[in-house]
Amino acid sequence: MARRKGSGSLRLVIETVVVIAIIVVVGIGVLVLAPRLVGPNPSTLNGTLFVGAVVAYPPATFWTVGTHAVKIENSSLSAQVNQTPIVTFRYGGGGDSTNQTIGVSYSNAGLASPPGPGDPQFVQFCEWRHCHAVMSVPGEIDDPGAAADTVAYVEQTLGFHPDFWSIGNEPQFWVHYHIPWLSWKTTDDSQVTPQEYAVLVHRYVAAMQSVDPAIRVIGIQSALSGTAGSVWMQPLVSMNGPNLSAVAYHSYPATFGSTGTSVSDFLAAGTTHGFPSDYRATEATVTTACPKCHLPVFVDEYNGALQGPFAPYVESYPDVPLVAAAVANGLQLNTSQFSFFDLQATSDLNVFGMLNESGTARPSFYLYSTFFENLSMRVIDSTSILGGPAGAAAVVGSNGTTVSLLVANANGSTGLRLNLTGSGFPMSGGASVWSWGPGEGLPQFSTLAPGALASTWLIPAEGILLIDVPL
Repeated sequence: MARRKGSGSLRLVIETVVVIAIIVVVGIGVLVLAPRLVGPNPSTLNGTLFVGAVVAYPPATFWTVGTHAVKIENSSLSAQVNQTPIVTFRYGGGGDSTNQTIGVSYSNAGLASPPGPGDPQFVQFCEWRHCHAVMSVPGEIDDPGAAADTVAYVEQTLGFHPDFWSIGNEPQFWVHYHIPWLSWKTTDDSQVTPQEYAVLVHRYVAAMQSVDPAIRVIGIQSALSGTAGSVWMQPLVSMNGPNLSAVAYHSYPATFGSTGTSVSDFLAAGTTHGFPSDYRATEATVTTACPKCHLPVFVDEYNGALQGPFAPYVESYPDVPLVAAAVANGLQLNTSQFSFFDLQATSDLNVFGMLNESGTARPSFYLYSTFFENLSMRVIDSTSILGGPAGAAAVVGSNGTTVSLLVANANGSTGLRLNLTGSGFPMSGGASVWSWGPGEGLPQFSTLAPGALASTWLIPAEGILLIDVPL
């Protein structure tokens, strides 16, 4: 699918006092585009951009996505992903129920059937792209031998070496703990405690290292984070920290804390719960549990909400500013890995996915293929908005040839009037500008001549803006 940037006039626009098509402000030398405001007298708040010192040098593997892709055997999927900055794929969220060595997946009733795309298909997909990968060994059955067999199958039989291995997925939800696949029943209620899981990881790591001594293991893919997740993170890292390479958790912020179902409710819940506060709290727990381990914390699933009343917003445009704001914060927190969930919707995960089941792009795909693809991020500066509406976030990055400013206004009702004056963001050169707002089918693109970059920009509620300035 060819990337489309759009060519219409800017939806996120520069504010000026006189509403005419284009004017030149005498004495300032800034070309100002006329505003196109939505609705009568929209509410806006003033904000000022502040850019500080360098805070991060993000690795390329920051850009990660979950992979339950029905098109994984089709090279067209790889072509679509090539339009984005994504280089790392987390594969095996269903690994707890799959015997990867023989290509069989088990239902909650212990019934075996061929899985969807299996390990050979994923490996082929990864090799098309020379990608990085996170793969999983089955943890719920509590069988270190099965974990060792899985590693041997992937690394020796298939000749593929993932960057990381995970031990199961979200042990908080296991109901078949320590039960073999063929004995699973829908009535099972065998759960694992945090302490038992820590012991399981200790045994698993030893078994996996017996196959590959250089293996890198993510200690947990946790459904809980922050204070709630500490009961899992603390015993896990205290016991296993020196033998782990990372821990990971999953964040669906709008799932929590809201009683309404409007877009504003979705965005308000998504910006006041979960990431980044859950990241800071999780990182603090991990550091306290093993101060000398320096374990990175991965956000290995992120989306606005789980399936439920907010599902229509997750599938459509409102998730875009929420994800964009989270990425802006994640880059400044020096998050090693930030994984959107999911690459492609499947029948049981239809809400999620940059692409729907047929491969058609959803709005989140254009967020990655347009805004994140053009975001310079070799070096990330501390960036904040002084004032402005709740839910607004920004980040400034550069790569030696281009400086980028990404602004996301994840507020459902209030616009942001952002002043760049005195921020340190370069104003004299030309610029490429991408913008997007609710009601527009695709992002809008424009170029500005040297000296035409205005100092004040209006980003409406739910709007996002990217400005690239060449150095």
